[in-house]
Amino acid sequence: MKLTAILLLAAHSAAGWNAAGHRTIAYIAFQSLTAAEQRKVAALLKDHPEFAGFDGVETLLKASVWPDEIRGDKRFYDESRPGVKKLAPYDPRLPDAAVHARWHYVNQPLVGEGLNGLKVGPGTAFRDGQTVLERIVTLQKEMADSRFRAYRLSWLTHLIGDLHMPLHAVAHITAASPRGDLGGNLFKIEPFSNNVMKRPLDNLHSFWDAALGQDDATAAVSALGDRLLKQHPRPSAAVLADVETWFNESATIGRRFVYPKLAGAVKGPGGLPTVTEKYFREANKISGKRAAYAGYRLAAVLGKLVAQ
Repeated sequence: MKLTAILLLAAHSAAGWNAAGHRTIAYIAFQSLTAAEQRKVAALLKDHPEFAGFDGVETLLKASVWPDEIRGDKRFYDESRPGVKKLAPYDPRLPDAAVHARWHYVNQPLVGEGLNGLKVGPGTAFRDGQTVLERIVTLQKEMADSRFRAYRLSWLTHLIGDLHMPLHAVAHITAASPRGDLGGNLFKIEPFSNNVMKRPLDNLHSFWDAALGQDDATAAVSALGDRLLKQHPRPSAAVLADVETWFNESATIGRRFVYPKLAGAVKGPGGLPTVTEKYFREANKISGKRAAYAGYRLAAVLGKLVAQ
């Protein structure tokens, strides 16, 4: 079996960004829209069976996390699991009741026994099927259909955020882990916590999920979003670019920073790599820029869609 094809056998067990990260991206996007565009986005999303009770920016904040929330909802099923019972959608405004776990990521294989000098694995099989890249493109095209638009817009909001998280774009493969580390989910670290990450995290993927923090209350998300809007002004149209650029940016960060900066990490009491405060500060800074860019890019997509 081809090295890169092996990645198709496994699915992530964690989300890309936590709720605080996704909601911050959605907040930045909403603030980057005109007042007319904001009203149109909110009105469109209120057709979703789970969003009727929300208004204004809260509609997009809710939409940004809904594709993760359904993973624990008994009304949905994980179609990637063999023999799972297929469920019908509980509301006619939903096209199906699948959780679509495979949609959230696309893992470029990084090969190397150490963490320095990682090489991109051969072939393109890791792009086969419905990855986050394909789904973002397809969902935008499907928005031309008047059916299920709120559902599709929620997924677009979430997946554009996912693609900007570095560990939804790469996975480390070694002889001991020929199937890869599932975007860092299997890369165990000594439990890390500080004044930003108050709940300890024990793997690399969850660490990067929460690199912006863990407080997903609207007040906290708004404050963080406003700060990132000031720190990272809206880039030029050329920087907004397209999904291939977004993916390449995330994959490059994974290859050049996420793993290499942990090379030689001190082993903690449990014999696992210890993440330093310096690594956290750099990860927090990188994540802030990724979230801001994801928000601006999401706003550009939303603006075009509501203009149709």
